[in-house]
Amino acid sequence: MKSRQYVHAPLIETVCELRFRPEPSLECNWDRIYELFRKGFPEIGPVVLGQWPLRRFTREDGLEGVFAAADRIAYFTMKYPGFEGFKAAGLKHLKAFAASQQVSGRVRVGLRYVNRIPIAKTGETLPLDDFLKIKIERPGPLGEPIQVLDLAFVVGASPGRLTTRIASQAQPDAILLDFDYSEEQEFEVGALSRFLDRGHKQTKAVFESLLTDGYRKFLEAEN
Repeated sequence: MKSRQYVHAPLIETVCELRFRPEPSLECNWDRIYELFRKGFPEIGPVVLGQWPLRRFTREDGLEGVFAAADRIAYFTMKYPGFEGFKAAGLKHLKAFAASQQVSGRVRVGLRYVNRIPIAKTGETLPLDDFLKIKIERPGPLGEPIQVLDLAFVVGASPGRLTTRIASQAQPDAILLDFDYSEEQEFEVGALSRFLDRGHKQTKAVFESLLTDGYRKFLEAEN
């Protein structure tokens, strides 16, 4: 069955990532990695320093690209084309990198959906109940309306796990709804497609279960 597409979807970024055993020699071969992605992503972003420096290659507008380090490769887009289009692009880039670096052994694969829900606050109160079906019990003195929220939790989602973060943002006011599904497995190229299918199914089910009826109607509205 075709996945539901919302007219006013709050999705702002989608990422699929493959993490693997660090390969230090990669630090001496970034010219080869750039050649691998240069045709589609010619722009080189600033290096993010860390245990393994992270490099970013993007389109001219910065809305799509890959980022890579000696222990990971990821594809991201801020212009979601629907799951099948995203899946095809993600597999293309992850497989090309994995083949060029001969990735093997134990890996972590991840699929992330980041949503930003614009809100209109009345005073300082966060109107969480208008958008999401989540109830936070707070005893006694903590029973006043929530003004700022930053909540994260991890649940088992066999065969992986799902990390969900719900947080308020300011200027402009919004609610961040961030899903990160991951699995650890022995690397197998053919398993990447099945992983993305499972991750999409798990995160989509949780997203749908969290929406209030009123907010769902807004997402579906043509005008």
